[in-house]
Amino acid sequence: PDPVEAVTLRRYLLGMVFQGFWWAGYLLFPFVLAKSLHAGGGLVTAAVTMDTAGMLLALSWGPLLTRVGRRRVLFSGGLGGRAVLMLAPFAVTAPRFVVLLGVVYAFAALVYPAQNGIFQENFHPSRRGRFFGHGALVQHIIAALTSLALGAFLDRDPAHYRWIYPVVGLVGFGYPLI
Repeated sequence: PDPVEAVTLRRYLLGMVFQGFWWAGYLLFPFVLAKSLHAGGGLVTAAVTMDTAGMLLALSWGPLLTRVGRRRVLFSGGLGGRAVLMLAPFAVTAPRFVVLLGVVYAFAALVYPAQNGIFQENFHPSRRGRFFGHGALVQHIIAALTSLALGAFLDRDPAHYRWIYPVVGLVGFGYPLI
C-alpha cells in the first residue's frame, strides 16, 4: 500500500476498536428498552424500525458531504449519533429513551457516507474489500467481548444502562475522531 493508504488503514483498524465498543452498546438498545425500561413490544419494535429508517437518511447526506466536507460530517455524526448518549442518565422512561435513540439513529447515518467516501478515495479498489474485512473482524471481536461485559453489568442492575451508555457514547465518538 502507498503511504496514504497505509495511514488510512491503521486509523481505520484502530477506529474499529472504538466502533466495536460502540456497536456492542448499539446492539443492546432493544434489550435495555424491554428489560431495563419495561417498554412494550410495540415501542421496542418502533425503536428497532427507527434504526433502519435512520440509515435511509444516509441517502440524503451526499450533498451535505460535498458542501461541508467529510471531516465536519464525521464530527457531527459522531457528536449527534454517539456522544449524545451522555444524556442517557436522563432517559429514565422508555419514551425518553426512544427519543434519544431517534437522535442517535438519525445522526449515525452521517458517519457511513463520509467514511465510505474517505475509503473510496484512499484505498485502492483491488484492496478495499480485504481492508473492510479486516475492519469488520476487529469490530466484531471487540463487539462480542464488550457485549458480554455490558450484559453482565446489566444483569447486576438493569438501571446501569444510565451509566453504560455515556461511556459507550464517548468511546464510540472516538471512531469518527480518528
